[in-house]
Amino acid sequence: MKQDPAANEEITQLREAVEDLQMRVVFQEDTLQALNDVVATQDQQITEMREQLRFLVEKYKSVSYSLEQSQSGSAEERPPHY
Repeated sequence: MKQDPAANEEITQLREAVEDLQMRVVFQEDTLQALNDVVATQDQQITEMREQLRFLVEKYKSVSYSLEQSQSGSAEERPPHY
């Protein structure tokens, strides 16, 4: 049984199209994995920065409160030359 040359050409084109699609899917899967890794890393960094910011805010509040207490206490005291 002899196959039609046009049918062989069509089969060859379909195989090439399928192979091209398979390569694209593999490339996209690799790209998605790389992007996922970047997002996961950035999420971890953001979490760490939030913790650091929270610590700095608490430290600032503490220092600010201490400064206010020391200034208000010295304003009520009599200067040493009185």
